[in-house]
Amino acid sequence: MKKVLIFAAPAVSYLMAYGITVAEEQALYRPDMTMQPFILKCIFFVLLGVLLSLFTRHIAAETGNRVIHIICIAGIILPVLLWLYSIRHDPAGTMDYYFLVYFLYLGGYAAAFHVIIRNKH
Repeated sequence: MKKVLIFAAPAVSYLMAYGITVAEEQALYRPDMTMQPFILKCIFFVLLGVLLSLFTRHIAAETGNRVIHIICIAGIILPVLLWLYSIRHDPAGTMDYYFLVYFLYLGGYAAAFHVIIRNKH
């Protein structure tokens, strides 16, 4: 179950960032939908905080598993490759929420690494 959460937490966060980006773009064309992006942002930030704390705790608990290491490396490299691809081929709207999710999860990796190092000494 922990492996699924470690993989699913960033994926859900990125999907929510995509949903907010789409909702904000639609709100530009339909002024009657200005409340929808705000509500989605509130849900996004609350869920992001919960998922990030669970993610960091489970990463720190699963240090010896090789699959977890592969998921962590893919979670760091894959978004950068997708951004580079989308920038060159088709602009994906604003990247603010994607960068927010990426750097928060990168901080989660760093926090888990700090916990692992602290527990070893």
